[in-house]
Amino acid sequence: MKLWGQLVDRDENLLVVLAIAAVVAFAATTLVVYAHVKKDAAMVVETFGTYEQLGRYSYTVETGPSPLNAADTIGPIYPESPESGSEPPTIFTRLAKQIHFLFVYQLSGASDVSGTVSGELKIRAGDSWTQEIVIAEPVQFTGTVGGFEGTIDLAQIAFLLARIEEQTGVSSSSIEMSIVPQVDVQGTASGRQFSDHFSSPLTFIYTEGLITPGESLAYSDPGAITRTSRQDNELQLAAVSLPVATVRSVATPAAIIALIVTVLMAAMYFLGIGRPEAAIFRSRYGSLVVPVTDVASVAGYHIRVESLLDLVRIAKAGKHSILIREFEAGQVHIVCDGMVMYQHVIGAVPQDWIRTFEAPSAPSSSTSEPLRPERATADEPRNTEIVTIPPQKTRFAVASGDQSGGSNHVLTDYARRWVRDLLDLDEKGRDRR
Repeated sequence: MKLWGQLVDRDENLLVVLAIAAVVAFAATTLVVYAHVKKDAAMVVETFGTYEQLGRYSYTVETGPSPLNAADTIGPIYPESPESGSEPPTIFTRLAKQIHFLFVYQLSGASDVSGTVSGELKIRAGDSWTQEIVIAEPVQFTGTVGGFEGTIDLAQIAFLLARIEEQTGVSSSSIEMSIVPQVDVQGTASGRQFSDHFSSPLTFIYTEGLITPGESLAYSDPGAITRTSRQDNELQLAAVSLPVATVRSVATPAAIIALIVTVLMAAMYFLGIGRPEAAIFRSRYGSLVVPVTDVASVAGYHIRVESLLDLVRIAKAGKHSILIREFEAGQVHIVCDGMVMYQHVIGAVPQDWIRTFEAPSAPSSSTSEPLRPERATADEPRNTEIVTIPPQKTRFAVASGDQSGGSNHVLTDYARRWVRDLLDLDEKGRDRR
C-alpha cells in the first residue's frame, strides 16, 4: 500500500508507469494482430519416392483403293514416326474404313507392379451428346508393362451419326473420337507402396471430309509417394521461436491487461481518478505552487479553506501563488493576501503550522446587536467568527488577530465583506462560463 501511495502521489511516477503500460500495450497488440494474421499451421507434403507412368499409342488406317494412296493403308503411325507430331497424315473420311490401334502402358521407377487395363471409345458431338463404347475389356497384368489393342469401324461410326441425325434432326459437322485407357496400378517405390490411375486419351477429329488425329502419341504422368501432415507455424521473437497458437494465447490476455492498465493510468494522470487531492492539485495547478520551508505569521486574519479547489479559486482571483510546505505525513497550502492568510491542511502537520480557533457561542435572540467578536487579552485565545455561506459557496472560519482598541471590530467587518465579495465574484465568473 505504501508503494501504491508513492506511485499515485507523484506525477513523475505515474507518468513512467503510464509510458511503460502504453509501450507494452502497443507491443502486445501488434503481436496479437500479427499472430492472428499469420496462419497457425500449414499442411506440409513429404515426398518419399517418385515414379513415372508412360502411355504410347500407334495406329494404322485401312483405306480403300485410291489414286491418293499407293497402298490400301496409312501407317503404321507411332510416336517416333515422321508422320506423328505437328504434321499428322491426311485421312479422308470417305476413303477410311477402319483404324487399328495399339496402346502400351509402362511404369518406371517401381517394383512389384500389378494392375488392370481396359479401354473405351468416347464419341462426343460438342455439348449435344456423348456415346461411350467399350473397345477393350478389363485385363489384369503383372509387371511394369500392360496394354490393349482394338479397331474402330468407321462404317459403324457413320451409321451411328446418321441414325442420331435422323432421330434428332440435328446434324453434327464435327465429332471427337477418343480412345480412353483406364489403367489402375499398384506397386512399390522407395520401399513404400502406392496406387495410381492413368487415362490419357488419343483423340481423332471426325468431319464429313477429313479425320484428323491428335498431335501427341506419347504421354507422361510423373507420380510421387507423399505424406501430408499438419505442421505448426512459428514466430521468431528475438532468439526464441514460439508456435503461433502459443503466441496468441499468451499475447491476447497480455494485450488486454496492458490496455486496461494504460486506460486506468491515463485516467489517473489526466483526470485524477483515484488519486489523493494533493496529487490532483499538483497535476492540474502545479504552475501556481511555490514550495517553501517557512512562512512568517501574518498579523491579521487566518482563514481555513475546506478544499484545495477553493484555495485555487482564491489564488487565481487575487493573482497570487500558492505556498506549500510539505511534511513527512502532510502538507499545508497557503495563500497570503495582504492582511489575510488562507490555509488548507492535508494529513498530519506540526501544530504550530495549524491555525485553530474556537467558535463563539450563538448570540441571544433578544438582542438586535450585530455579531461582534470579543476583545482578546494576552491570556485568551483569539476571537473567531464562523461565516456561513449558502450551500453553493464555500464555508470559511474567520478569526481576528490580536488588535487593540476598537479596530478589532472594524477588521472583522472588513474580512467578512471581503470574503463575501470574493465569493460573489467567483459565482459571477462561473455564471459567465
